[in-house]
Amino acid sequence: MLALEIAVPSNVQSLEFDFAFFSAEYPEFVGSSFNDTFWVNLESLNLPSGKISFDKNGTPIRINNAFFSVCDPFPGMPATTSMCTKPAVALDGTGYYKGECKKETVPGFPSGNFTVPNGGSTDWLHTVAPVTPGEVIKLRFMVFDKGDNILDSAVLIDNFHWNVKPIAAPVTLPD
Repeated sequence: MLALEIAVPSNVQSLEFDFAFFSAEYPEFVGSSFNDTFWVNLESLNLPSGKISFDKNGTPIRINNAFFSVCDPFPGMPATTSMCTKPAVALDGTGYYKGECKKETVPGFPSGNFTVPNGGSTDWLHTVAPVTPGEVIKLRFMVFDKGDNILDSAVLIDNFHWNVKPIAAPVTLPD
């Protein structure tokens, strides 16, 4: 978790940032209890719920969300055929692309051996959230493992900035 306490400039109405979420659990664990998550919480006078990054269905950014698109379809999950719109080779160099899938020994995995496919990621996403001019906000970026401790996820956060334009509610959309 990265926790920040920030004074909002006096002329600012919203904050913005870009991010991409990567996971070794995608796509073969879609719909399972293995559901790593990227959670962003904002404590602000303009935001009673605090949650500011989620997909078009209101789902937090995690394995089971509508934004994963950089991946190879997984034969055991037919829904991934329409979700994976960019091939996993685009993840080359990130640690989430393994090339040809092969059997590997994964410490902690119940059967010992597991076919480790390529991971997946969202494309760059963009979140905008309301703030009150002059207030002190608390902003927390959290990535956590859910259901296991063997397959990892990560997030890249970029382009944080303030905006003078007001916004009624938080929104996250493809960048």
